[in-house]
Amino acid sequence: MSREKTTVDISITTARGSFITSCLCIICGFILMFVGSDNGLTELTVKTKDVTINFYSFVPGVVFTLFGAILAAWTVHRLIKK
Repeated sequence: MSREKTTVDISITTARGSFITSCLCIICGFILMFVGSDNGLTELTVKTKDVTINFYSFVPGVVFTLFGAILAAWTVHRLIKK
């Protein structure tokens, strides 16, 4: 005896998957920051006439962590909105 999937079941499954993905992104981002900050030799510099921006090796970890945090916040916002 199986019941049909409702929108609540689908929302809960989607939220669970989104939180798992955001947790993995945050954990992997912290690992990337930890490993990247150990070796400060990798550097990307973008220069224009007035501005110089340095991207060091820990930046991919920061971006990955921010993506995970934004994904978690967006998921909570969508769940509260419903």
